[in-house]
Formats: sequence, structure tokens, C-alpha cells
Amino acid sequence: MSTSRLVIAALFVEGQSPAEVAARYGLHRSWAYRLKTRYEAEGRSCR
Repeated sequence: MSTSRLVIAALFVEGQSPAEVAARYGLHRSWAYRLKTRYEAEGRSCR
């Protein structure tokens, strides 16, 4: 599974915040926020 999909699952299925997800997966917090925003705008087509 891609990192993007793991982050989206953590954000929307598990209900974690972007900051929590970034810390959990060792990612930059701004990337998690950008991915969340893009997923909300584009839906499942976002990768």
C-alpha cells in the first residue's frame, strides 16, 4: 500500500489529525495537511 493511502486511511478511517499521522509515519506535517486537503477536494482519484 502506498504511503498516501496509509495517510488517507489514518486521517479519514481512524480519525487521526494530520499532525498525529505525520508523527506516526515519520512524515512532514505540511505534507499530511496538503494530502488531506487534496483528498477532500478530489476524492478517491487523489493519489
